[in-house]
Amino acid sequence: TEVRGDIDFTRFSDKSQLVNHIPNAGVVTSKLNLIKTLRDRQRVLRKEAKQAPPGGQLPMKDYFPESFTLTLGSDKIALLNACQAALRGDEGERDSAWIIKPAASNCGRGIVVTR
Repeated sequence: TEVRGDIDFTRFSDKSQLVNHIPNAGVVTSKLNLIKTLRDRQRVLRKEAKQAPPGGQLPMKDYFPESFTLTLGSDKIALLNACQAALRGDEGERDSAWIIKPAASNCGRGIVVTR
């Protein structure tokens, strides 16, 4: 809820429960939406960088692990390239761990870690 008046406090037991809802939190609370949000922000920063002095921007790859959204054709190709590099044993790809997570699952369901 966005407004305290929208909360029905009579439904809570002993008034000991807390309501915490941040509007539009889904843009950062699911991995898929977080990836989309970070990529959108990266595009905006790149566009702004063309008009601003150089430096000061931290590339997404420096603070967020490489991620692939398999609903995007470009990400499927990037994933295949990364898999091929890992299979060839390219520098930096040796012994890398891969985390596979279904987009619609939560609470750790469906997560697989592989090499």
